[in-house]
Amino acid sequence: MLKACLALLRQKSKKDGVSSPHHRGASREPRRWPRRILETESPSLELERFNENFVLLSEPTGGYMAIAYDSDFIGWLDHQARLLRTHNHDELDYDNLAEEVEAMSRSQRRELKNRYTVLLMHLLKWQYQPDYRCTSWRSTIFQQRLKIKRLIRDMPSIKNEFNDSEWQIDAWDDAVTEASAETSIFKENFPKTCVWTVDQVLSDYLPE
Repeated sequence: MLKACLALLRQKSKKDGVSSPHHRGASREPRRWPRRILETESPSLELERFNENFVLLSEPTGGYMAIAYDSDFIGWLDHQARLLRTHNHDELDYDNLAEEVEAMSRSQRRELKNRYTVLLMHLLKWQYQPDYRCTSWRSTIFQQRLKIKRLIRDMPSIKNEFNDSEWQIDAWDDAVTEASAETSIFKENFPKTCVWTVDQVLSDYLPE
């Protein structure tokens, strides 16, 4: 599972064009460490860990470069993946690995909430502006339902988010706020709480 997480992190970083998690707006203060290059013929050389976040990366010259987690995120991910594949657990950067895996979990939950909010907002528009119903709205509703169902299929435990009453309240409030902004209908004219069940929202149901 951790290998899959690393692969997803590496893929996301390459897609975003990011070399460090701090370039992505991470809140933690960046740490600054010196770089060292050690020339060696032995791949089994153990780098003196003058900082716990240094890793060894193979260089074309045959030597190894110590690179910090905050200096080269892609390089750090590649190295952690190699350590996992070789079962070299003693060298794993456990603290930062845990942080990145937790960040991935938060990201997936955030995506679910965003998609659910967009879905609720379009259902509100569909109900409160029947004269403006169009294929674009119907398509958005269909696409959000499809994406949410795929998230649940790939990560079944994410469905537990729907059982969180605070999560539901936030999603509904956001949906009402956005629906009000797009329809010019005052927020007070919308229900204070969601009038549909989760099953209705995720089914083929369309309010009249």
